[in-house]
Amino acid sequence: MLKASLPNEWSYELAEEVVRDYVQRNFVDKGMCADWAIHDSENDKGQRNLHIHVLLTMRPLTENGEWGAKQKKIYDLDENGEKIPVIDKKTGQQKVDKRNRKQWKCHTADSTDWNSKENAKMWRKDLADTINATNEQLGIAVHWEHCFFKEQGIDREPTIHIRAVANALERKGIQTERGNINREIIRHNILLEQAKEMLMLAKQEVHSAQYATYKST
Repeated sequence: MLKASLPNEWSYELAEEVVRDYVQRNFVDKGMCADWAIHDSENDKGQRNLHIHVLLTMRPLTENGEWGAKQKKIYDLDENGEKIPVIDKKTGQQKVDKRNRKQWKCHTADSTDWNSKENAKMWRKDLADTINATNEQLGIAVHWEHCFFKEQGIDREPTIHIRAVANALERKGIQTERGNINREIIRHNILLEQAKEMLMLAKQEVHSAQYATYKST
Protein backbone atom coordinates (compact mmCIF):
# COMPACT_ATOMS: atom_id res chain seq x y z
CA MET A 1 0.00 0.00 0.00
CA LEU A 2 1.21 3.48 -0.88
CA LYS A 3 -0.11 6.68 0.65
CA ALA A 4 1.30 10.07 -0.26
CA SER A 5 0.43 13.76 0.01
CA LEU A 6 -0.06 15.95 -3.03
CA PRO A 7 0.31 19.74 -3.33
CA ASN A 8 -2.82 21.45 -2.00
CA GLU A 9 -2.38 24.07 -4.74
CA TRP A 10 -3.37 21.49 -7.38
CA SER A 11 -6.87 21.10 -8.73
CA TYR A 12 -8.54 17.70 -8.38
CA GLU A 13 -8.49 17.30 -12.17
CA LEU A 14 -4.75 17.95 -12.35
CA ALA A 15 -4.10 15.54 -9.48
CA GLU A 16 -6.09 12.83 -11.28
CA GLU A 17 -4.12 13.34 -14.49
CA VAL A 18 -0.71 13.29 -12.76
CA VAL A 19 -1.50 10.32 -10.50
CA ARG A 20 -2.92 8.25 -13.38
CA ASP A 21 0.33 8.75 -15.32
CA TYR A 22 2.47 8.02 -12.24
CA VAL A 23 0.60 4.78 -11.44
CA GLN A 24 0.70 3.64 -15.07
CA ARG A 25 4.46 4.21 -15.44
CA ASN A 26 5.60 2.81 -12.10
CA PHE A 27 3.19 -0.06 -11.51
CA VAL A 28 0.80 -1.07 -14.29
CA ASP A 29 3.45 -1.04 -17.01
CA LYS A 30 5.46 -3.50 -14.89
CA GLY A 31 2.54 -5.95 -14.66
CA MET A 32 1.06 -4.92 -11.30
CA CYS A 33 -2.63 -4.44 -10.57
CA ALA A 34 -3.17 -0.99 -9.04
CA ASP A 35 -6.30 0.23 -7.26
CA TRP A 36 -5.93 3.94 -6.52
CA ALA A 37 -8.00 6.81 -5.20
CA ILE A 38 -7.54 10.54 -4.59
CA HIS A 39 -8.87 11.98 -1.34
CA ASP A 40 -9.55 15.72 -1.34
CA SER A 41 -10.55 16.43 2.25
CA GLU A 42 -10.59 19.36 4.67
CA ASN A 43 -10.24 19.51 8.42
CA ASP A 44 -12.54 21.50 10.71
CA LYS A 45 -10.39 24.59 10.15
CA GLY A 46 -10.87 24.46 6.39
CA GLN A 47 -7.31 23.30 5.72
CA ARG A 48 -7.10 21.16 2.58
CA ASN A 49 -5.49 17.69 2.59
CA LEU A 50 -5.04 16.40 -0.96
CA HIS A 51 -3.53 12.89 -0.98
CA ILE A 52 -3.58 9.52 -2.72
CA HIS A 53 -3.99 5.88 -1.72
CA VAL A 54 -2.68 3.09 -3.96
CA LEU A 55 -3.24 -0.64 -3.36
CA LEU A 56 -0.84 -2.90 -5.26
CA THR A 57 -0.51 -6.62 -5.92
CA MET A 58 2.62 -8.54 -4.91
CA ARG A 59 1.72 -11.64 -6.95
CA PRO A 60 2.33 -11.77 -10.71
CA LEU A 61 -0.30 -12.78 -13.24
CA THR A 62 0.24 -15.73 -15.56
CA GLU A 63 -0.32 -15.55 -19.32
CA ASN A 64 -3.81 -17.10 -18.93
CA GLY A 65 -4.82 -14.41 -16.41
CA GLU A 66 -4.50 -16.50 -13.23
CA TRP A 67 -2.54 -15.53 -10.13
CA GLY A 68 1.03 -16.78 -10.18
CA ALA A 69 3.09 -17.97 -7.22
CA LYS A 70 4.30 -15.30 -4.80
CA GLN A 71 7.58 -17.18 -4.35
CA LYS A 72 9.66 -19.44 -6.55
CA LYS A 73 12.15 -22.22 -5.82
CA ILE A 74 15.76 -21.60 -6.85
CA TYR A 75 18.30 -24.43 -6.86
CA ASP A 76 21.68 -23.77 -5.22
CA LEU A 77 24.59 -24.42 -7.60
CA ASP A 78 28.20 -25.40 -6.98
CA GLU A 79 31.28 -23.77 -8.53
CA ASN A 80 30.65 -25.74 -11.74
CA GLY A 81 27.07 -24.54 -12.03
CA GLU A 82 25.68 -27.96 -11.05
CA LYS A 83 22.85 -28.57 -8.59
CA ILE A 84 24.00 -29.56 -5.09
CA PRO A 85 22.50 -32.82 -3.76
CA VAL A 86 21.05 -33.09 -0.24
CA ILE A 87 23.10 -35.83 1.49
CA ASP A 88 21.70 -38.12 4.17
CA LYS A 89 24.19 -38.02 7.08
CA LYS A 90 23.42 -41.59 8.08
CA THR A 91 23.77 -43.26 4.68
CA GLY A 92 26.01 -40.77 2.90
CA GLN A 93 23.67 -41.03 -0.07
CA GLN A 94 21.52 -38.39 -1.74
CA LYS A 95 18.14 -38.04 -0.08
CA VAL A 96 14.94 -38.82 -1.95
CA ASP A 97 11.40 -37.70 -1.20
CA LYS A 98 8.28 -39.81 -0.72
CA ARG A 99 7.86 -40.08 -4.48
CA ASN A 100 11.43 -41.34 -4.81
CA ARG A 101 12.64 -38.09 -6.41
CA LYS A 102 16.16 -36.92 -5.71
CA GLN A 103 16.46 -33.91 -3.39
CA TRP A 104 18.63 -30.89 -4.20
CA LYS A 105 19.66 -27.92 -2.07
CA CYS A 106 17.49 -24.91 -2.84
CA HIS A 107 16.01 -21.72 -1.44
CA THR A 108 12.95 -19.61 -2.14
CA ALA A 109 12.78 -16.05 -3.46
CA ASP A 110 9.99 -13.64 -4.34
CA SER A 111 8.70 -14.10 -7.87
CA THR A 112 8.97 -10.35 -8.39
CA ASP A 113 11.03 -7.51 -6.89
CA TRP A 114 7.92 -5.42 -6.24
CA ASN A 115 8.27 -5.67 -2.45
CA SER A 116 11.91 -4.55 -2.32
CA LYS A 117 13.15 -1.49 -0.44
CA GLU A 118 15.05 -0.43 -3.55
CA ASN A 119 11.79 -0.17 -5.50
CA ALA A 120 10.13 1.73 -2.65
CA LYS A 121 12.92 4.32 -2.76
CA MET A 122 12.65 4.54 -6.55
CA TRP A 123 8.88 5.09 -6.38
CA ARG A 124 9.29 7.78 -3.69
CA LYS A 125 11.87 9.60 -5.82
CA ASP A 126 9.76 9.35 -8.97
CA LEU A 127 6.74 10.81 -7.17
CA ALA A 128 8.79 13.70 -5.77
CA ASP A 129 10.34 14.35 -9.20
CA THR A 130 6.89 14.24 -10.83
CA ILE A 131 5.45 16.70 -8.30
CA ASN A 132 8.43 19.04 -8.66
CA ALA A 133 8.21 18.99 -12.46
CA THR A 134 4.47 19.75 -12.33
CA ASN A 135 4.98 22.52 -9.76
CA GLU A 136 7.63 24.08 -11.98
CA GLN A 137 5.22 24.15 -14.93
CA LEU A 138 2.60 25.81 -12.72
CA GLY A 139 5.04 28.32 -11.28
CA ILE A 140 4.71 26.90 -7.74
CA ALA A 141 8.02 27.58 -5.98
CA VAL A 142 7.84 24.65 -3.56
CA HIS A 143 10.37 21.79 -3.73
CA TRP A 144 9.39 18.31 -2.56
CA GLU A 145 12.10 16.02 -1.15
CA HIS A 146 11.87 12.21 -1.17
CA CYS A 147 14.85 11.52 1.10
CA PHE A 148 14.52 10.91 4.82
CA PHE A 149 15.97 13.45 7.28
CA LYS A 150 18.98 11.20 7.91
CA GLU A 151 19.72 10.93 4.19
CA GLN A 152 19.55 14.73 3.94
CA GLY A 153 21.96 15.14 6.85
CA ILE A 154 19.23 16.63 9.05
CA ASP A 155 19.66 15.65 12.70
CA ARG A 156 15.97 15.56 13.59
CA GLU A 157 13.53 12.78 14.41
CA PRO A 158 10.49 12.68 12.09
CA THR A 159 6.98 12.53 13.53
CA ILE A 160 4.73 9.54 12.83
CA HIS A 161 1.50 9.47 10.84
CA ILE A 162 -1.47 10.19 13.13
CA ARG A 163 -4.17 8.49 10.98
CA ALA A 164 -7.77 9.64 10.60
CA VAL A 165 -9.37 8.36 13.83
CA ALA A 166 -6.60 9.64 16.10
CA ASN A 167 -6.48 12.91 14.18
CA ALA A 168 -10.21 13.44 14.71
CA LEU A 169 -9.82 12.82 18.46
CA GLU A 170 -6.85 15.17 18.68
CA ARG A 171 -8.86 17.96 16.99
CA LYS A 172 -11.49 17.53 19.72
CA GLY A 173 -8.81 17.97 22.38
CA ILE A 174 -8.60 14.27 23.25
CA GLN A 175 -5.03 13.06 23.49
CA THR A 176 -4.15 9.79 21.75
CA GLU A 177 -1.20 7.43 21.95
CA ARG A 178 0.12 8.42 18.53
CA GLY A 179 -0.46 12.08 19.29
CA ASN A 180 1.53 11.72 22.52
CA ILE A 181 4.35 10.06 20.58
CA ASN A 182 4.50 13.03 18.21
CA ARG A 183 4.43 15.51 21.09
CA GLU A 184 7.37 13.70 22.66
CA ILE A 185 9.23 13.70 19.32
CA ILE A 186 8.63 17.44 18.93
CA ARG A 187 9.82 18.06 22.51
CA HIS A 188 12.95 15.99 21.86
CA ASN A 189 13.70 17.90 18.64
CA ILE A 190 13.32 21.24 20.44
CA LEU A 191 15.71 20.11 23.18
CA LEU A 192 18.16 18.90 20.54
CA GLU A 193 18.09 22.28 18.78
CA GLN A 194 18.59 24.09 22.09
CA ALA A 195 21.54 21.84 22.93
CA LYS A 196 23.08 22.57 19.52
CA GLU A 197 22.71 26.32 20.08
CA MET A 198 24.28 26.06 23.54
CA LEU A 199 27.16 24.02 22.12
CA MET A 200 27.72 26.56 19.35
CA LEU A 201 27.76 29.44 21.85
CA ALA A 202 30.16 27.54 24.10
CA LYS A 203 32.51 26.92 21.17
CA GLN A 204 32.38 30.61 20.28
CA GLU A 205 33.23 31.58 23.87
CA VAL A 206 36.13 29.12 23.95
CA HIS A 207 37.38 30.46 20.62
CA SER A 208 37.11 34.06 21.89
CA ALA A 209 38.95 33.18 25.10
CA GLN A 210 41.72 31.42 23.15
CA TYR A 211 42.03 34.43 20.82
CA ALA A 212 42.20 36.86 23.79
CA THR A 213 44.91 34.73 25.42
CA TYR A 214 46.86 34.66 22.14
CA LYS A 215 46.62 38.47 21.79
CA SER A 216 47.81 39.02 25.37
CA THR A 217 50.90 36.91 24.80
